[in-house]
Amino acid sequence: MKLIHSTALRRALIAGLFGGLCFALLATWPAAGIALGPLCALALLLGAQRSPRWRSTAVATAALLGVAAWQTHAAPEQGPASLVAGLMLIVMLALPLLQAWVEPQQTPTEPATERALGHAWHVLFTVLMTLLLLVACWLLLGLWAQMFSLLHIDWFEWLFFNTAWFAPIACGLIIGSSIALCHNAPQASGWLRNLLSQFAWGLAPLQGLALLAFALASLGLRPLPDWAPGALPLAALALTMLLLDAMAQSREQRPLPAAIRALTAAALALTPLLALLAAFAIATRVGQYGWTPKRVLAAVAAAYAFSWGLGWLVALIMRWRGRPLAPALPGVAALGLGALLVIALQSPLLDPQRLSVNSQIARLENGIARADDSVLQLFEDAGALGKAALAELGEHPQWLENPDRQRLQLAQRQGTGSDDPAARPSPELLKRYLHVRENSAPPPDSWWQGIGDDAAYTIADCLVAEGQCTVWSMPMTDDDETAVLVYDPKTVELDLFAQQEGRWAPVGTARMNQEGKDMAERLLKGQLGTRPKRWRDLTVDGQRYPVDYYNNR
Repeated sequence: MKLIHSTALRRALIAGLFGGLCFALLATWPAAGIALGPLCALALLLGAQRSPRWRSTAVATAALLGVAAWQTHAAPEQGPASLVAGLMLIVMLALPLLQAWVEPQQTPTEPATERALGHAWHVLFTVLMTLLLLVACWLLLGLWAQMFSLLHIDWFEWLFFNTAWFAPIACGLIIGSSIALCHNAPQASGWLRNLLSQFAWGLAPLQGLALLAFALASLGLRPLPDWAPGALPLAALALTMLLLDAMAQSREQRPLPAAIRALTAAALALTPLLALLAAFAIATRVGQYGWTPKRVLAAVAAAYAFSWGLGWLVALIMRWRGRPLAPALPGVAALGLGALLVIALQSPLLDPQRLSVNSQIARLENGIARADDSVLQLFEDAGALGKAALAELGEHPQWLENPDRQRLQLAQRQGTGSDDPAARPSPELLKRYLHVRENSAPPPDSWWQGIGDDAAYTIADCLVAEGQCTVWSMPMTDDDETAVLVYDPKTVELDLFAQQEGRWAPVGTARMNQEGKDMAERLLKGQLGTRPKRWRDLTVDGQRYPVDYYNNR
């Protein structure tokens, strides 16, 4: 292992420090991005002037900026952690290819595919070592904080874990130093490559046996009753087989017995078929119910597995014909295709949220389906595009499966319940979905007629299935003031409503200690009553201060 050159170490530490400062500033003051953006662009331009392949750097940076801009616009609620994870995945897949293209060739006879594969293993080694170093450093910082807290010095714990700027800066410095260390350790990445290749060499036949057994059982002996739920596992099974084979072939291993080699080859040859079966199952579900984010991911995984498996078959045929391809070419091609697919998934091209929202809206516009609760949930989870779809649903209530019930849920998801009186449940709807308790007084007519927005939101979960919740009225105060009680067996909660300023509003909630059907049966058929509280509230100069006693005193 080479010693780290002081210049390289300084550059890595400065880059890590600058990255941590930028992250801390953006987390504390989001408006700082207005100033940081031009500074980063200027630094990139100045650095690109010294690079002979500056066009590659510019294209890669533009792609990352485009992905970040789209994710920030389409899904701002996911936060920076999800954005950083997506960008890191793109970098891990694309960086080896860029390095093989940009860096000068070490030996004239070394193919570009072998260099790209070597860079891929080095990137994997760098990521693993960086994660290990991060965990070790934070464990050490936690130990230091705990040691000083024994002396009643809590400043270090506050600095390490309760400040918004220390963690990003510390992580930036750790990541920078780890990258500088791993850059000068090519032999260590070779050890990791040999170790994982040995594991893959032993696991590939076992995975092939499992794949063949599954294919035989599902296609012949005992066909699956429904392929749709297994689309994603099918694609994952094929991809795992291809990945293990690629890892095992990255280093020369001792040859396996002929029977085991034949078994592994048969399993690899079946991967395109499994991918096609997964694609067929996805197409069937999409035709029935439209696209969802999970189906988009399953379709991309199936396409990736089919392309990779087809490439393996092409390489095998070329080897049989005496014109073998470069050994690393299928793996490098799969690496490049994976990078392109990940970029497409995080851009408008194949964004799962965008495709799902557009698919469901098209089905609603064409009258193929009505928006049920699952569609409303899909729109709510789809970020800015989903909010626009919810607004469009509000303008077209005829698209809803149950307009009377779902208008309240739609207004609640949009946060416009108080601005849309039509979204409040009608008395007829309430009487249809709420079951009046036997041998108890029903709610007064004013409750059915004058339920307010707060009360409507409280019982929104009861308007999912008819008869799910039970309602009745009984006196709950010393002056026998009538209250309306609504019991939901799913949440095991009892909500109380009383008249306040001429309208019915929620005034309390009782969480039942015993769950299950026994509690529901006791509450709905048992003898109801009330017990006055023994402990009183506090008053100061006539002003009452309610006291929340432990054990509900």
